[in-house]
Amino acid sequence: MWHRWWNGSAWGGWESLGGVITSPPECVSWGPDRIDCFAVGTDNALWHRWWSGTAWGGWESLGGILTSRPECVSWGHGRLDCFARGTDNAMWHRWWNGAAWGGWESLGGVITTPPECVAWGPDRIDCFARGSDNAMWHRWWNGAAWGGWESLGGIILSAPNCTAWSANRIDCFAVGTDNALWHRWWNGSAWGGWESLGGVITSEPECVSWGPNRIDCFARGSDNAMWHRWWNGSAWGGWESLGGVITN
Repeated sequence: MWHRWWNGSAWGGWESLGGVITSPPECVSWGPDRIDCFAVGTDNALWHRWWSGTAWGGWESLGGILTSRPECVSWGHGRLDCFARGTDNAMWHRWWNGAAWGGWESLGGVITTPPECVAWGPDRIDCFARGSDNAMWHRWWNGAAWGGWESLGGIILSAPNCTAWSANRIDCFAVGTDNALWHRWWNGSAWGGWESLGGVITSEPECVSWGPNRIDCFARGSDNAMWHRWWNGSAWGGWESLGGVITN
């Protein structure tokens, strides 16, 4: 794993953080000057390294036998929740409660992509994945218990990508069978239907929200450039090319 950082005025140089990892790293921050990074190792276990504010801790194994990249979120100070697909194609979960790691627990399901999880408030997590029927499936933690898996329909070719721009708001995106970007959202009381956002994309989408009612989505196009479409609070802007030749 390699790292480069922005300190507010300039980029630091690339530094190696070592390890031998077989998945993309997944990093999350739960407070100022804190970063926790996770990846799958050569033993298919989850491995963890962290920045404490003054130094990087060494790699530690969190065990498990994973068949997907990890997905980790934080809903509060000192809290981490990590998810991945297991060898049984179920979603598995391990968490840090601020003092210790809980053991791996199965959250069931039959998923065919890495899970995608988002936390929109304290003690709330929503997880999504493609099921064996190619629909998007959803399971959630409400602060006291896990809700059961529910189908949100659709026929998707990619893992879903989801973001939350406010409490009780979720927007999910995935590639459809027409290679367009498709979108479904939770408005706080009900799910909106699937809508096509067009485009011809050849990678999983990556969407992010930097403020209320704002979403920016990125993906690789058929020309291998990076393409961008955004929600400004009232309408979607059209697809624009950001150039480059990207391979993932």
